[in-house]
Amino acid sequence: MALYRSRDKENNDIWPGFVDVLTSLLMIIVFLLTFVMIAQYFLSQTITGQNTELDEFRSKISQLTDLLNMEKVASEDLTRQLKKAKSNLTSELDEKDKVLLEKQQADLRISSYDQEIDLLKQKLIDFEQEKLQTSSTLTAQQQKDAELIASLTQQVTHLSTELQRIVQALDLKEKDTQDKETIIKDLGEKLNKALLQKVEELESVRSEFFGKLQKILKNQKDVLIQGDRFVFQSEVLFTSASAILNPEGEEELARLASILKEVMDKIPTNIPWILRVDGHTDRLALRFNLDFKSNWELSTARALSVVHFLIKQGIAPDRLAATGFGEYHPLDTEQNDIAYRKNRRIEFKLTNR
Repeated sequence: MALYRSRDKENNDIWPGFVDVLTSLLMIIVFLLTFVMIAQYFLSQTITGQNTELDEFRSKISQLTDLLNMEKVASEDLTRQLKKAKSNLTSELDEKDKVLLEKQQADLRISSYDQEIDLLKQKLIDFEQEKLQTSSTLTAQQQKDAELIASLTQQVTHLSTELQRIVQALDLKEKDTQDKETIIKDLGEKLNKALLQKVEELESVRSEFFGKLQKILKNQKDVLIQGDRFVFQSEVLFTSASAILNPEGEEELARLASILKEVMDKIPTNIPWILRVDGHTDRLALRFNLDFKSNWELSTARALSVVHFLIKQGIAPDRLAATGFGEYHPLDTEQNDIAYRKNRRIEFKLTNR
């Protein structure tokens, strides 16, 4: 009996210590949960701020890209004007060469006419001398010589008249050639000055523009500048193997449409511009996809989806064009996931019809 009582007493002494341990453990767990909730709150605030900055960067990129495309359109227009002016200048120079050739030919004809006149005059003198020598004995011959002299005199008069006409025509041609040379020289000087000024302006704007782009895009991976094109990665606009725009993609395209409508009013009406939307995919085959038989169909459908959305945003249909390139124009020819992701894209390009 004494042994049983001793064991009961030991059991009663253990329970208060066990309760204290459980209470301490519960307090530690509550403390850890509170710390995790606070950390999660601050982390969500940081992520929200970063998303806002990312949206601002994308807006700036869209604006700068539109400015670059505008400057490129203006540069192409100036290039066409330069080619047209050079063509006109070449035509004028060809005409000048033609006039000079005609003048040389006319000079040769005049020289030939002069020789003929001298020859005829010499014949006339010879006939007159011959007439004087035979006037007393050859009446019939005198009459024949008189007729010949009259004929030669008529020929000389005709050649003199023709010579005067040719000289007057040459004087007019020479004057017209000099006037055209003066006009061509003035036009060339004005064109060179205008082109030099435009080239300097475009170079200055292009340098500033690319400097800003490099500063903004140095950490941005989803939006790229490739030459004269503005590139969206497909993941920004579509889900995998789909041609339906996701909400985030519609938001990006709505911002693009808003900027494009602002720029449209600044483009001269005589420039036949369009916004070309090009769809590209990777080289992976479509499996178990009932909507599209090939990557070509998928790329075309995605480009059309973008065009239809831009039309809903107020962009005129005659200013849009949709093109699908499939997997046949990759940016990266490597066969890995990084290259495939880079090649899945939508490109925007302001160009001429």
